[in-house]
Amino acid sequence: MIAGSLAGILLAEGALRCVMPSESFIHGQEWRHFREHSDIAKQAFVADAELGFHPRLGTSHYDEYGTLILGGHRQDVRKRPGITRVLLLGDSVTARRTIENALRQRYGGAQYEFWNCGVEGYNTYQEVHYYKRFCTPIRPDHVVLTLHNNDFDVTPVAFYDDQGRMAVFCPDRSSVGLNPMLYRFSYLYRVWFRSRVSRRAIHDDRAGAALIESNLAELKQLLQRDGTRLTVFLLPVCRRDAWSAAERNRHRTALAILDRLAIEHYDLEHWLRRALDAGDAVQQSEGDTWHPSQAAATHFVTEAVRDGFAVGKK
Repeated sequence: MIAGSLAGILLAEGALRCVMPSESFIHGQEWRHFREHSDIAKQAFVADAELGFHPRLGTSHYDEYGTLILGGHRQDVRKRPGITRVLLLGDSVTARRTIENALRQRYGGAQYEFWNCGVEGYNTYQEVHYYKRFCTPIRPDHVVLTLHNNDFDVTPVAFYDDQGRMAVFCPDRSSVGLNPMLYRFSYLYRVWFRSRVSRRAIHDDRAGAALIESNLAELKQLLQRDGTRLTVFLLPVCRRDAWSAAERNRHRTALAILDRLAIEHYDLEHWLRRALDAGDAVQQSEGDTWHPSQAAATHFVTEAVRDGFAVGKK
C-alpha cells in the first residue's frame, strides 16, 4: 500500500512537471532591496503574523512608536500645549520623506510636529494595522495617508523570520508556513501551497478594492473616536505618457471609495500634469513611476494648499 502511494505521488509529480512549467508558479514581484541588502533588511525588519513584516522598533531606524527616525530625529511623545501634531502614514512614498519635506517647508514653524510612520513595501491594510498596533500613543491631531495605485495588489510576501524560517504572508489572510526544500523540489507541494495561500488571482482588483475600503473605513472610525482628522493624498502614476486601462480604473475606483466613505482627499493627478507642463522631473529616479521627486511632492503640497488643504484639526 505504501509502495502504491509512493508510485502515485511520483506519477503525479511527473505529470505536473510535464504540463506545468516552473515559471507558472512565479506570480510575485521581488523586492530587490531585501535581496541586495539582505543583512540590513534582517536587522531593520522583523516577520510578523499580522503585518507580514514590520520595522524593528526602538532602534536607530524606527522609534518604539513606529516613527521613522533614520535621517531625522527622535521626538518626545508627550504633547506640548499649542502644538499641532501631524502623522504621515503610507508606504515607501511616505518613508522617503518627499511629502514630509514639502509639508515641513510649508508648515515649518515651531508649532508643528511631523511624525513619519511610513514603511517601505506596505499597502493600506498593513498601514492601518501598523497604526493601530504601534502609533496610537503619538495621539496625532491630523493623519495624512498616501494611497497608491499599487495598493490594490494583494500579493503574498515571502519573508524569513528571526529563526530563519520562511513565512508567506497575504494581507487578507494569516501567515502561512512554507517549507523551502519541499517547495524547491516538489511540484505537488507547490500546487497545494499556492491553493492554500490564494484561491483567487494574485492581482484581483475587486479584492484589493474591498480591502482598501474596509481598512480605510476602520481607520476613519478609529480616528473619529479619537478626535483626529484624516486626509488622504491619492498619488498618481508618475509619468507623462498615458496610463494603462488598469491604472486608470484603479485610480477611479480609489476616488469612488474615498467619496463613499466621505474621507477628505486630494487627487494629485491633476497637479502631476501641471508639474510635467512646468518641466519638472517628477520621478525620484529615472524610470521609477511610483515615487514622486522632491520637486513633484512640493508641487503637490503647494497645489493642495491652494485647493483648501491645511494641516491640523478642522
